[in-house]
Amino acid sequence: MSCSLRVTSFDKGTNDNCFYCSSDGIYATTVHELTHAGHRELDPGMFSVLHSKNCERLMLRESWAEGVETIVTNDRYKRLSSTYINPTNDNIGWNYQRQRNTVDEMTEYTPIVADLIDNLDQNEVFSNIYPTDRVKNYNLQQIQKALDNCRTLDCWRSNLKSYYHNSSEQYLNELFGYVKGVLNNNNPKKCK
Repeated sequence: MSCSLRVTSFDKGTNDNCFYCSSDGIYATTVHELTHAGHRELDPGMFSVLHSKNCERLMLRESWAEGVETIVTNDRYKRLSSTYINPTNDNIGWNYQRQRNTVDEMTEYTPIVADLIDNLDQNEVFSNIYPTDRVKNYNLQQIQKALDNCRTLDCWRSNLKSYYHNSSEQYLNELFGYVKGVLNNNNPKKCK
């Protein structure tokens, strides 16, 4: 299977105005799209055209790619600048705003992957209007293996529980609960 990716230094904003992407934006978009390509290669059934309108599948695909993008880009740019990412500062780090959204503001691009990895509970640190995130210390390889061949959030969560022992796994239901809430929110930008 061949794959074509095209990443440019310009992107369309929400009102179709083009804006310039800096090097971290180009890097992040490339990682995001390569993650989709890799996911499609490992699990072509997840991208079946028969299920192209399935919001839960779209959420799994986009949240996974968004998560890899966030973790890899922040890891890369943190190495270049020791002040680049600080989870308690709203203005530092790639995709910092994803974890500062309420369930009603979220789309299929949820921060579930970052929430599985980081030690930040945005509900406790910032405001109780944000989802509670007491899960921590999974890694990208574990999250990806648990996602393989899953078509639902329940499958992904169950695989994380059964494949790995994690000291915070008792909070997985709570964490995946907010993501299920996103499926039912009324955000007009969300998949339908």
